[in-house]
Amino acid sequence: WGQDDLRSRRASMELTDSIPVGGDHVIDRNLVSDAFYYPFNDVDTTPTTTIHAGFRLRQSHASLKDNIATGCAQAGFTARVQDERDLAIGEHTISGNEAYANNYGGLWQNQADDLELFRFTAWKNARAGIACIDENQDIQIREAVLADNLYGTAQHFAGSGTVRVQES
Repeated sequence: WGQDDLRSRRASMELTDSIPVGGDHVIDRNLVSDAFYYPFNDVDTTPTTTIHAGFRLRQSHASLKDNIATGCAQAGFTARVQDERDLAIGEHTISGNEAYANNYGGLWQNQADDLELFRFTAWKNARAGIACIDENQDIQIREAVLADNLYGTAQHFAGSGTVRVQES
């Protein structure tokens, strides 16, 4: 795309801070590679704090399983954790996702009570395999594989939340 194409595309987009209505999507068995930083200078716009991820998901899902994100400049996944803790195998909505060779493997949000991230694999990410920022709820990481990242997990809590790692 040329610079004029990018400007016209940006002009036609509605920018909002609210979470879009919808959800219950099925996002299974996809590959995203080489997601890049947004070209703020090329489109003459002001940088924001938005994370540009291979899978940048802001709604609830019916299924988010067996996806791979690689080569993403910021994060492989950004999504909300939505599964209850200690569900039986096969009952998880989010499971089996993998992130490798990104800056962060996954930036996950927990905006409800005591939820679980299940069977997430993150390896060869430049920073953390799993990161959570300004959380105030508990999160459990179960059956995760975190290998050869600078940090396995990097959790920052704004309140009194805790991280439990089980069977990983």
